[in-house]
Amino acid sequence: MTHAEEQPDMIEMPGECAAAAVRYLEDEGWPAVAHGWAVWTLAGRAVDALGVPLPLAERVRARLRAKCRPTPVICVPGQERWVFLTAPMDGVDHGVLTELAACGIDHAPPASRIELPPTRVPGGPLAWVEPPSGEPAPFIAVAGAILIVSIEAVGVRPGACAADRNVEDHGER
Repeated sequence: MTHAEEQPDMIEMPGECAAAAVRYLEDEGWPAVAHGWAVWTLAGRAVDALGVPLPLAERVRARLRAKCRPTPVICVPGQERWVFLTAPMDGVDHGVLTELAACGIDHAPPASRIELPPTRVPGGPLAWVEPPSGEPAPFIAVAGAILIVSIEAVGVRPGACAADRNVEDHGER
């Protein structure tokens, strides 16, 4: 058996990523770049990204779908978080990012790479939990859903996530 026969997905992946980059531009309007086993777009151009821990991510996705605001969601193999793609956060108060960060939510900084399926990472290829279908939900709608679900799930109030974690870490109340 040759090396190519042992790993056929590795041979075809660069072509698959290039084709995906073209599809993202044509179908979604997202300028994407393919290089080797990766395809990405830059944060803030066509989309932004929020990394949300599981199982909070599952609840956020359900809430967005119930409110008719589905947005693309990516599963990263080997990680316990999903990446929610949103419309660019233009005009959103940066205090919202502080609230999200205090609750363990990652935000892709402007012009950073947002990897898209079928990018291959150490755990395997990225996959869509919720594939793109039209415009991503507004950033503030996804951020709001995350904060509301956080409050409902664990009784965390906005602005208190970091303080609550600090108290828990030190065993004080």
